[in-house]
Amino acid sequence: MESALRTALAAVAISLTLCGAAGASGDGPVKPWYLDQYGGQPADLAAFYNGQVGIVMAQAPRPRLLAAWRMLHGLHVGPTVGAALAIPCCDRPGQLLDDIDAQKRIGVWLEAREVVSSAAPLTDKDVGTDRSGDDYTTIPNCSGDAFANAAATLRDRAARYGAGDEAVASWLVTQDAVFAACTQTGVKLPPPFAKAPSWLKADRAYQEAAFDLYDSRAAQAAARFAKISRDASSPWRSMGLYLQARALKREALAHPSPQTADAARTAVAALAAAPPGTFGQSRVEDLSNILAFHFDAESRMIELEAKLREPEPAKNIAVLFRDYSDLADTAPVRPEIADWMATMAAHPPRPTNDDDDDAKVAQRYESARADALAHSISRWRHTRDPAWLIAALSLADPGSAEALPLITAAEGTASNYPGWLTIQYHLVRLTLASAVSQVTRERLDAILGRHD
Repeated sequence: MESALRTALAAVAISLTLCGAAGASGDGPVKPWYLDQYGGQPADLAAFYNGQVGIVMAQAPRPRLLAAWRMLHGLHVGPTVGAALAIPCCDRPGQLLDDIDAQKRIGVWLEAREVVSSAAPLTDKDVGTDRSGDDYTTIPNCSGDAFANAAATLRDRAARYGAGDEAVASWLVTQDAVFAACTQTGVKLPPPFAKAPSWLKADRAYQEAAFDLYDSRAAQAAARFAKISRDASSPWRSMGLYLQARALKREALAHPSPQTADAARTAVAALAAAPPGTFGQSRVEDLSNILAFHFDAESRMIELEAKLREPEPAKNIAVLFRDYSDLADTAPVRPEIADWMATMAAHPPRPTNDDDDDAKVAQRYESARADALAHSISRWRHTRDPAWLIAALSLADPGSAEALPLITAAEGTASNYPGWLTIQYHLVRLTLASAVSQVTRERLDAILGRHD
């Protein structure tokens, strides 16, 4: 570890001496090749999650900056939460596992269908969880649980009434149409079985509600589920409140308005107030959070910031942070943590048609850096939070008018501060060309003399 640090420090000194501030045409400043913005090898990542902040890099991914921000403020991260935060936003392993699980449950459904000899063969387009969207996207529509529940129901009905029973065959034909709506538009349910027994009528009511939900008629589905929740004879009654709330949530997201949002909130509140143990009650918090994200963004963002500041991180902090980050991106005023991360990154405004002009590209990046530097200095003076001092130091140029007071402030940083190494790095960077070489050598020796 010490030899690696010596190599890195030597590379820093050589690069700063020979190159100055690095930049590139068209793509903005480049990152030093010898520093890994994602944190390095497993041993390095483990040390970071356990409290060794190292050098806070302005261009690090946001989740890593969040972990750094927590540690700079004496808050715990740890390997479990750190590893969750380290997963990129897209192509998440958790999502891959969910997809695999859904396929397994579809397989269970296909196997269950085989108990009915009259079951029609299915093609790939007949069974799936997502509908096709624009530009080669897919839209999640049905869950893997739906297929598993249908398989259990079919096995139960076949065992009770016989796999060759006409009513069971009618149930299966209807359920196949319900699942076809998961992936296709324009699907029609078959007509009800003329000689339907009471059990099939109750099941058909549930199937019609699910069909409406999958076929983008969420409000109508919610009304059907509500009716089921009031039907004492229905075997699906216990699920009615939850499914109504979920359908109204989907309706609110598909057709956002104060009315649809209030209807969804009311349904979720009814589920929360139901007797303990009511089906789906454990999802009340998730449903409430989704509605708050879409319809009460400012309050939800403030609530999420408070959660990100808790001494012990929540187990689902990666999910909370993603919501927080998305909300902060569109907020008129960013909250503190998001503001610090955005300032550190100092991204210029969105590209313009002039981006093929190298001089204008460089000007955009320089303007963004100057604005971020001024903001970080203002925040440092106002809060005296060393994290803002680090932001200002990372944005300052050697020999600039802004650098000197920042250097003076940084010199007094306590050696036990988690951001001490970052500050030492910038002190070397900002003074290398102007300081007596012996002073720089002593500063580097002090770093290498530590055992942490």
